[in-house]
Amino acid sequence: MRDDLAIMSDNSTSSSIAPPPNGDANQRVVAGRPVSGDPYAPDLVTSGTRATGAPSRPATRAGRSLPHTSTTLPKVRHRCHAVLTACIDNLDRALDNGADFFLRNNALEQLKDLLADLWEVRSKREEQFAEVVNILQGVFVERTVEEFTTDQLTCVRSAFEKLCQESVYDDASVNAITIELLNGGLDVFRGIE
Repeated sequence: MRDDLAIMSDNSTSSSIAPPPNGDANQRVVAGRPVSGDPYAPDLVTSGTRATGAPSRPATRAGRSLPHTSTTLPKVRHRCHAVLTACIDNLDRALDNGADFFLRNNALEQLKDLLADLWEVRSKREEQFAEVVNILQGVFVERTVEEFTTDQLTCVRSAFEKLCQESVYDDASVNAITIELLNGGLDVFRGIE
């Protein structure tokens, strides 16, 4: 900028351009505020400051990685919830018909089929969800209806209720369900022969 053009004004916008007081001709000042960049314009309002109220930050963040979050589709969540609710209904039928072997057996066989349905969607849910479904399938594998006491079926029903109430499965929920099943007298670690 030349010294004879030191101050310019525009009446239509009420802004004026003048060189900074220290005489640096490469920096512009508009209406008393520098506009040449963040270090020179702390009061400049940008989209980052409007949206968050915080000054803008550099785009790169070395050394920091975001935690991996599993996003489950709402359709899959709904399907899991519906199947878990059906499992609870089958356990209720088995508990209500304790004296009738055939009704109790049918209810538990339908429960096994529903567990197979849950196993099919395990890859679309958290890893912990697959662990719990695997544990519950192991409880029913190669066991007859007569082997389950009413208390054990009540414990399994409680485990399904906990599964149904959770929206995201983590290690704590797996541990809680495993401990509940063990306390109910069910061997969740037995191998399949």
